[in-house]
Amino acid sequence: MKAAEAGRRGRVAAAVVTFFPDAGLAGRFAGLATQVDRMVLIDNGGPAELPALPGWTVVRNQVNLGVAAALNQGMQLALAAECDWLLTLDQDAFPAGDLVACLLQAVWDHPEGARLAIVASRIEDAQVGIRARFLRRRFGPVFERAECRGDRLDDVALAISAGSLYRLDILSKLGGFREDFFIDYVDSEYCLRAQAAGYRVSVACRARVDHKLGSRRRATRAGLVFYPTNHPPQRWYYIARNRIPMIRLYARRFTFWLTYDLVAAAYSLTRMLLFETNRRRKLRALFLGTLDGLRGRLGPAPANRRFLGEL
Repeated sequence: MKAAEAGRRGRVAAAVVTFFPDAGLAGRFAGLATQVDRMVLIDNGGPAELPALPGWTVVRNQVNLGVAAALNQGMQLALAAECDWLLTLDQDAFPAGDLVACLLQAVWDHPEGARLAIVASRIEDAQVGIRARFLRRRFGPVFERAECRGDRLDDVALAISAGSLYRLDILSKLGGFREDFFIDYVDSEYCLRAQAAGYRVSVACRARVDHKLGSRRRATRAGLVFYPTNHPPQRWYYIARNRIPMIRLYARRFTFWLTYDLVAAAYSLTRMLLFETNRRRKLRALFLGTLDGLRGRLGPAPANRRFLGEL
């Protein structure tokens, strides 16, 4: 990034969270070094060998601390490096060569740039041909899923962490990501918390990230096309469990989000029952996660839930 541009728009750190990454990791992010001021990798996979990553700051967590804790580690390193923005990416993301420039341009062009807590990217899963749509409120409890067209999409409710640019002073002020969620709803919770505090979420439609959304495979039934996620049972546990505190925290303020989340939950369950394997364990995980959520048992899954399998 050129010095003049960095001074005008702020310094950017990129944080990539990994969990037993494949050998292609370094190649996917080779072009990112020229876009940002600091590159951080937080590995939650334990002792497995990582590829050579010259120029990266690498944090090795010997146990899986969860996505939220890893992102907070990236936040602290970015703040220590006096950066203004944190770009977060998953290990299987493919960032475009102009990703950061497009994200920063969206901030610069926004009439209320000072209120932007998050600027998200346009997410595509090229493997199955899916382009993400973004949740927005229409009226009352009614929502819409909007496509990203033109330069920018404003008034977005939720944005996944992959490819999102977080303003660090706001992220720090609001306390970072909720580590007791561990994984799932981590990015959604921060989006709603930031909006409840008066900040905004926008999407830079020209900022592109190719991101594999779960282990999706195309499936058809009665002429309809579905893309089940094929999450392992433990992911179903965390999704079900963390949904409970999300509803308790945000259902009244964001009624359209509640409508969307319940519809999405029913749709995901239907896809799982129709097309996925290991359904009995996944249903049990869903039940136990809901039970723990109602009891307020957060953090890593307890020892008596480990039969569900690893993430």
